[in-house]
Amino acid sequence: MVEDVPLHKQFSSVGAEPIRILEKGEAVQAMEGPREESFPPQVRVKGKALSDGMMGWVTLKGDNLQPWSPYFTCVKATSMQDSPASETSAEVRQVEHGEAVELIEGPLREGEETRMKIRSEKDGCIGWVTQKSGRGTFFE
Repeated sequence: MVEDVPLHKQFSSVGAEPIRILEKGEAVQAMEGPREESFPPQVRVKGKALSDGMMGWVTLKGDNLQPWSPYFTCVKATSMQDSPASETSAEVRQVEHGEAVELIEGPLREGEETRMKIRSEKDGCIGWVTQKSGRGTFFE
C-alpha cells in the first residue's frame, strides 16, 4: 500500500464500515481482479444565499432543499409598494390575507427584511412587498 486505505468486507463501498485500515507499506495479495464500482449520479443545484449574496453549488440529498415555485399566498395582510426600498416607497394597495401572487423579481435582502416584486393574481397589480421581516412572515 502506498497510503492508508480502509478494507471493506463487501464490494460496495457506499455506506460500508471498514473492517480495518490497511497501512502504508503493507503488502496485499489480490484475490480478484479490479472491478469498477458505479455510483448513482448526484443532482446539483446552483443557488445564491440571500444572507450574503454568495453563489455556488449544493448537492440535493433527501429533503435538504424544498421545491421552488414562483407562486405565494399572503398569510398576513400587508402593503404593496411601488419600489424595493420600503422606507421611501408609496403604497400601491393592500394585499389581503389568502391572496395569491406570482413572484416577478427577487427576493432581495434589505436590512432585516426580505422583499420581492409580485403580480397579484386577483387584479394583475404589480408592486413590491415584504416577504419576511423581523415581525414575521407575510408570504408562504
